[in-house]
Amino acid sequence: MRTLRAASLRHLLRHPAQLTLALMGLALGVGTIVAVDVATASARRAFARAQMSPRTGTSRRLEPRYLINR
Repeated sequence: MRTLRAASLRHLLRHPAQLTLALMGLALGVGTIVAVDVATASARRAFARAQMSPRTGTSRRLEPRYLINR
């Protein structure tokens, strides 16, 4: 196990650009997932608030006043 760890560490120290790109890719991937999760939660809250009545706090739905049969 020590040999594998030493070989990996040696490889990373010999190729700093590869290490930097790998860490940047990892950070970008995690950041993208977090951003999508935050945006989804925000959109769900906004849609839920849009359906609530400001006075009563109850849900409201738009219903047509007149139905036109064609």
